[in-house]
Amino acid sequence: MKAKNYLDKERNIEESKKYKTYTEFRSGCKAAYYIASSNGWLSGYDWLVDNINKKMHTYEECEMESKKYSKREQFMKMAGGYYYAAKRNGWLDDFAWLDGKYIQPADRTIEMCKREAAKYRNRSEFKKMNRPLYRTSFNRGWLDDSWFDDYKECETVSKEYHSVHEFNLKAHDMYKMARRNKWLSRFTWLNDKYDEHTKTHRSVKGVWTFEDCKAEAAKYPSRVEYYRKSRRSYDAAKRNGWLSEFVFEVAPKTPGRKKKLTKDYVESVAKSCSTLKEFRKKSMGAYIAACKNGWLSDYTWLKRAKNSPKGNKFEEALEKLNSEMVEICPEKPKTFYRDKDIMQMLQVSKSTLKKYIKGGYIGYTVVCGKRYYRESDLEEFLFKNHVPAFAYEKGKTNL
Repeated sequence: MKAKNYLDKERNIEESKKYKTYTEFRSGCKAAYYIASSNGWLSGYDWLVDNINKKMHTYEECEMESKKYSKREQFMKMAGGYYYAAKRNGWLDDFAWLDGKYIQPADRTIEMCKREAAKYRNRSEFKKMNRPLYRTSFNRGWLDDSWFDDYKECETVSKEYHSVHEFNLKAHDMYKMARRNKWLSRFTWLNDKYDEHTKTHRSVKGVWTFEDCKAEAAKYPSRVEYYRKSRRSYDAAKRNGWLSEFVFEVAPKTPGRKKKLTKDYVESVAKSCSTLKEFRKKSMGAYIAACKNGWLSDYTWLKRAKNSPKGNKFEEALEKLNSEMVEICPEKPKTFYRDKDIMQMLQVSKSTLKKYIKGGYIGYTVVCGKRYYRESDLEEFLFKNHVPAFAYEKGKTNL
């Protein structure tokens, strides 16, 4: 059936009786549904029931919500559910205040803006619900936080306390709201000290100001002593960036360059010690460098303490490996080489040596995650890749 036929109310009713709910009616025959909705006939279709889970707005609820707005477009944009419920039931004509004339910016007064702002709790709500009046009051410099309920509530609560510190402890939520909106400077009844350096109000109790930190820092000759003996004052000064303005008798030390752990330097440190424990305690960096590079076995003057527990796993594994090799070949103990030695002997780079190892061309022994090479491994590698001279076989004797 054509849409024009549904303009007749009787035919529209006939079509609507085929369905049980408003949703079925709208999905089954959109033309009939929207014609009935625009003419306000849906309120008389008692056989149509809304879905159970769908909330139905009553006349009183729609009326109360519509009073927040002055135009139908604003009501539809800000409260669409209430607007369409009122439109569906034909209540929009009863809300005469929605057809008010548009007030020109020149005719808007401060009393009008103040009266409208009193309906909302804060600036953001006022801006969201009535943007034209908010813009007018903001641009003309009329907008004041005292118009809103949040400011009034925060002001009344703050009057129960004597300082910002007490206000923060006993009414933290109100304190956060006042601090976020920068209202604390207005609450002059809070007995606080004004810090000229930071240009903020600070509580007399429990907060370090610039003058307090400066007086405390003057008691100590160096910055290190100030840090150790007055930690809270130091942290407050560091947090606010005041440390550069405090003058100390002893200037802070500039960090020097770290010494390179060369073989000569490590050996000089080791010679000043008599035991391994003393060497490890004196310079842990030199001790680790000696273990990594295999220099520790050369320091024969270093002895272990008699009652000391077992030493480094690396040293034990290395000694065990040497003893096993001596048992296998008692006539000629084998010498072991590291990666650096092999690279120097073969004149190859580190990546090339890795290719030889991954390809299985050079044999090696792993101890504590470190690779060691025997002379026989190197000899085998060179022997397997040996290319014999062929010039003498052809009878050539001269070059």
